[in-house]
Amino acid sequence: MRTVAVTISCLLVLGCGAAFAQGPQNKDLFILAGWVGGTSQDLPGSTISISTRSGLALQYGFGHQLLSTTAGYLYLEIPLTFDFPRNAAADGIPFSRRLITNYFTPGIRFKVPVTDRLSFHALLGGGFGTFRRYELDPSASNHVVTHSRVDGVFDFGGGIDFRLSRGFSLRFETRDFVGAGRHHVIPMAGIALHF
Repeated sequence: MRTVAVTISCLLVLGCGAAFAQGPQNKDLFILAGWVGGTSQDLPGSTISISTRSGLALQYGFGHQLLSTTAGYLYLEIPLTFDFPRNAAADGIPFSRRLITNYFTPGIRFKVPVTDRLSFHALLGGGFGTFRRYELDPSASNHVVTHSRVDGVFDFGGGIDFRLSRGFSLRFETRDFVGAGRHHVIPMAGIALHF
């Protein structure tokens, strides 16, 4: 019974999407996933180096077309990106906790259609992010604590959108989030719904 209910719900959602696709398509919702490379950080005032392994990143967002020109389309977009904690190591020294890094970088996207199904886009945005920072615990020797810090961020990048249907596309994108004195490059792939 549960399978039937889920199937009917999915068909209704797809039907609503088809209804949206009949009109002008100047909005999109996107969900992307990617892989973040490992990092290394030397702790100030010590010989300890913290290294993290690569991990998962997720992004979801909303885009709204602001301008249509013969060269392409200008969108306002509001993405939210999460970089999930990865295992960290520092010569066997214990850590107090791990924190998620996230980026909120509203900005603009310029889309250039190449064919009916394929388009390229460039993007630029800015906002803020929360970052992990490791420090030696002053109250306990050989113990590392993790702090969260909010910092300004801007991002830039580009991608490819491949339409499978009028309301659905595959999206491949790479963004470079610049914040906390570092570049955080995240390649991602996922889907976009157009309505």
